[in-house]
Amino acid sequence: MVDAVLANAKTRLFDLTRLINRAGLHPTGVDRVERAYLRELVSGRGARLFGLARTALGYVLLDHDGCSRLAEAVETGDCGKADIVSRLNPRLDGPRRRGQSFVRSIAVARTRKSRLSAMLDTHLPRNTSYLNVGHSNLDSAMFSALGGLRRFRTHNQNMTVAARAMAD
Repeated sequence: MVDAVLANAKTRLFDLTRLINRAGLHPTGVDRVERAYLRELVSGRGARLFGLARTALGYVLLDHDGCSRLAEAVETGDCGKADIVSRLNPRLDGPRRRGQSFVRSIAVARTRKSRLSAMLDTHLPRNTSYLNVGHSNLDSAMFSALGGLRRFRTHNQNMTVAARAMAD
């Protein structure tokens, strides 16, 4: 499933934004594809894995263990209870509250949007490959923060061209 370029990547950063915001809902086709990618990436095959998700409070970074825990929670539908921060946010519905609370609780790092680049620079090697299957979190600020990371989208090749153009 993961293309040859990503198969050779030593470190991968998988965007989990859509997945955490739809945790507990009936999965769509895109959700099932994203879950399959996560299962494949968690299996390892020698590559380091990190997960990135945009939440209402900024961004969270998960390590391999966090990604594995999220994969299990998504499969079982058990992301636990929403924390107080999520419960107080009127813009979030139940699934978003629980999903965002869960990833905040297992994150190795958290930051606001303005510090995303610094967080990625601190925790990821420069040759990390970025994968976004869920079509969420694709904006110029995100790609600017990715900076020197190699960027790839394998699910939709038209988006690859647009994402690279936004980053340049």
